[in-house]
Amino acid sequence: MIRLVLGCSYGAQAPLQQRRRRQQESHLVLETNPLEWSVDDVARFIANTECAHMSRILGEQEIDGQALMLLNLPTV
Repeated sequence: MIRLVLGCSYGAQAPLQQRRRRQQESHLVLETNPLEWSVDDVARFIANTECAHMSRILGEQEIDGQALMLLNLPTV
């Protein structure tokens, strides 16, 4: 079981309590290892998150699971 923290909209302007609540809510439990995901697996996963608007872009850039684990929001 793998835990992944994913967030696309944590604004620095949001109150600290609100940011912490979002962070807690954004913890995901995954059944498979993201390091083994294909480009399609990544796009499918992202499409079902609050970052869905980035799914097409990640697919176009051929981001697989290993590449996804190296990304952070400023990188994207």
